[in-house]
Amino acid sequence: SGTPVYSGTYVKIGRIVYITISQSGGNITLTGGGISTFSALPVTVAAASTSPSLWADAASGITGTCYTYEGTTIIYILQAISSFASLTNLRITATYQV
Repeated sequence: SGTPVYSGTYVKIGRIVYITISQSGGNITLTGGGISTFSALPVTVAAASTSPSLWADAASGITGTCYTYEGTTIIYILQAISSFASLTNLRITATYQV
């Protein structure tokens, strides 16, 4: 499986930021009470998400929703169950206001 590689891109148009975050190789485990986080978004969120963004693992076909949180650079990843193990190709796409 090897070491995971993380990458991301974003485009800011006016007060809207469009992001894509990818993790490939290795594995990632989403754990906890159904919520995991990715921090260090490129620009601080001005208003909490009013509609969900998406995450998906291409290898397993598992998908879910994620939300940005007002006043932070964090995106919360929601899972239908409390733990997913060995996700190998995770991709998050989100749009938020700054």
